[in-house]
Amino acid sequence: LAWLAKERGEFETALAHIEIGLRKGREAAIAMDFAQDNIFEVQVLLQSAAVHLASFDFERAGDAAKRALERSEALPNLRISASCHGWLAWVAVALCDPETLAHHIEAMATLSEEIGFEASHAGTLCLKGELALLQSKLTVALERFVDSSRAYELIGDRPHAAFALARAARVQIQAGDSGAARGYLERSLDLFTQVALDDDMRGARLLIADCLRRQGDLESASALVEPELDTLLDVAGLDGSHSSLEARMAAWRVLDAAKDPRAGRHLELVKLDFERRTGRISDPLARSRVLAAVPLHLEILSL
Repeated sequence: LAWLAKERGEFETALAHIEIGLRKGREAAIAMDFAQDNIFEVQVLLQSAAVHLASFDFERAGDAAKRALERSEALPNLRISASCHGWLAWVAVALCDPETLAHHIEAMATLSEEIGFEASHAGTLCLKGELALLQSKLTVALERFVDSSRAYELIGDRPHAAFALARAARVQIQAGDSGAARGYLERSLDLFTQVALDDDMRGARLLIADCLRRQGDLESASALVEPELDTLLDVAGLDGSHSSLEARMAAWRVLDAAKDPRAGRHLELVKLDFERRTGRISDPLARSRVLAAVPLHLEILSL
């Protein structure tokens, strides 16, 4: 129920379910004959981390994942421990913290190798791509994202394979190769379409439109953007997409290039969405790092 509420953007409802789940998990733990069977509290804490990440409360997400990791260390369940390190790694990605990210990648990789957890291996490759991207090692980042996508496809995980391809496209955009980026995005869109992930499909189309704009085909770019504009009028309209802020910015670039009078309103929405995603970071060092480490953030701040 918490997961379902999170997917709907009903974060307070999700957290209410999590509080009930934690209480019942603790009650169940007391009644267990074997302490190592107590995986429920850890799983609920990881769901809590997911809810906080989705609502851009990165510090509370990190706290929940740390609590889950502490409890998982009492269990002989290396798969759950690897998942805890994975969530902490994604918090580090959100906070643009390469040192913390590297630590959790190493822990996750060690555990995954020990138990042969293929999904965790694919995730580790994707996280290594994020680390390389933070370090501006674009060639390494591209290789890791492409390898991650292949690893996910081998185990039948099309949504994550598509996400990794979208990240590869971001690397190519940063490197100035719009043609290669468009190729990755089209493959990503195909995978998202196969599993009917509407928001991710919408995000991929908008990013493809921006590639077309960069390649000089403004007419085709505008045709892709036009059907999505009503959705974009809701500041949370693309929250279900892994690339929501990038996609929103892509739409604005196309409108701006076309001298469309609606561009001004969509730039306002870009800035509102950006503040929504960064405004809850209370640590001044972390906030300054997030604002400065991502080219997209610097671009928005310059407007």
